[in-house]
Amino acid sequence: MTDDVRETHSLDEFDTGTLLLVMADGSLQVQFRLMPPSWTADEAAFEDFDEQLSEALDVEVEALDKELFSIAAPRPDTLTRLRDVLLARRAATS
Repeated sequence: MTDDVRETHSLDEFDTGTLLLVMADGSLQVQFRLMPPSWTADEAAFEDFDEQLSEALDVEVEALDKELFSIAAPRPDTLTRLRDVLLARRAATS
């Protein structure tokens, strides 16, 4: 992690090693240990995960690489909504 990270929130309930990062500039990053997650058998369901997150959160989500996603301009509730969306996705496939 760099000095640019202001807060780190673990989301192991989605998949071990998942981190929600609040950056010093106010942006958010989502760092997955594995993408697609270790618990899915349907890897194709995560091929356009940035677009899926953008639609669910109603903000632009950019895939920086396979396991790192960035939200440059989050809304005040984006962090909470992101957590809820990820956990709902996990629950829907369990």
